[in-house]
Amino acid sequence: MLGSGSEDDELAEAMLFNLINSKALPIASEHSLSVLMRDDGAAAERFVEDPQLYLTRWIRDKVKDWPQSFYSAMGDTPLSRLHSAAGVLLRPGGISKTTQPDLETEAGRLFGPLYDLAVKLRDPHDGFVHSCAFLPIAAEVYARHTKVEPAKGANTEKERLRRAERWLRDFACWFDGIGGADMPLPADPSILWTIFKRDFDKRAGKVFIAMSFSDEQALQEVAKAIDEALDRFNADHPNNPLTPRRADKQKGASYEIPAWIFSAIEQSRLVIADLTDERPNVYCEVGYAKSRGIPFILTFHKRTPDDKPPWERESSPGNKVHFDLMPYRYIAYESSFELRDRLKQELEAFVVCSI
Repeated sequence: MLGSGSEDDELAEAMLFNLINSKALPIASEHSLSVLMRDDGAAAERFVEDPQLYLTRWIRDKVKDWPQSFYSAMGDTPLSRLHSAAGVLLRPGGISKTTQPDLETEAGRLFGPLYDLAVKLRDPHDGFVHSCAFLPIAAEVYARHTKVEPAKGANTEKERLRRAERWLRDFACWFDGIGGADMPLPADPSILWTIFKRDFDKRAGKVFIAMSFSDEQALQEVAKAIDEALDRFNADHPNNPLTPRRADKQKGASYEIPAWIFSAIEQSRLVIADLTDERPNVYCEVGYAKSRGIPFILTFHKRTPDDKPPWERESSPGNKVHFDLMPYRYIAYESSFELRDRLKQELEAFVVCSI
């Protein structure tokens, strides 16, 4: 009979609740989880009773050793969050729950990389790493989205970490943009990955072109060189083509141009910006892309040096890369042919880093 108020009674009550509830609905009580965690029964028995609860306990003991206040940053319901993460990990294609040793071995292999990712991402994306979304989404990405077609060295831990870090940086920018750290999250935070991936796939092949639309022949050649670089890239990558989008190619007058431009940048995977002519709109568009976490490739047509600002020049338009973008790597070209060939190389490198 329960009712003495002792810890044993409380544990028995929580275990009964878990036995009943695990057959119907997921555990929703932080208190019940906390009590169940005090059960020091045989590990093999605990595993058989409830693999998800067993894995929750394993994760808790693991992440409590992580530095950077990871566990305490999960707020008042850390066990509920870890229980949710355990559920994600135990889905088909994740950690095997056939036997207790299998579960612990696979979890051990997974949590080393997850710790490395937490360390790498913590400074630039503290809100995401210290949110309840991090563990389930990092596990989802590393376990299910970092393997590529088998090839020598393709699926080493180092390569998989690189791919996972790239995916998670993109996700973290998106997560920060929607205010993810402050919003109530679903019981299974990995649903956010599904939403993000759907949005990512919509813009996967779109490339926004920012450049001067001067009628000058040289700039017409620049536009043609960019198109040719994309065409050559697409010929080598027929399954992952890139589609250019530029404001001067839009037809009709039923849209507000600045609004369309910002929307087009947000929906693009990459921005190619030619800084020739020092157009303020091009600098603005690069700045907007940077603020949204969208990568960019900068190009620049070398001309006769002229240090005067554009409004004081008597002859040709500007040829400087201004100080705010000077620290970034850019392609300085002398001919449209050089631009075409070097831009193709940059596109290849960008895609490799994006895998």
